[in-house]
Amino acid sequence: MGKIDGDDSKVPTYKQEFQEGVDLFDKSFHEYMNTKEPHKKAKFKDVMDKALDVMNKSAQQCLSEEQQKLNDEVHKDYEAYLKSPNKESTEKLEKDVGDLKKSV
Repeated sequence: MGKIDGDDSKVPTYKQEFQEGVDLFDKSFHEYMNTKEPHKKAKFKDVMDKALDVMNKSAQQCLSEEQQKLNDEVHKDYEAYLKSPNKESTEKLEKDVGDLKKSV
């Protein structure tokens, strides 16, 4: 079997996918909080949901147990935020996303 032509460095790793997912989630979350238009909020929520899906799928492949726990916290706090978008749930989610970004 021969080597497939191409640059392997352009193939994203699970960790790169995870980091991109976290960044996308974080940016979309801030846009979601700052917009008042319902159709834009819906689009940002969709992006956040998809970013979380990418994070979940890649987390199992590239994160330590501690990092996976942080990832689980982000998911749990996101659900809590959606149910009750108040100052406390917003701050908790922002902190958890920040902690997760630092750990990766």
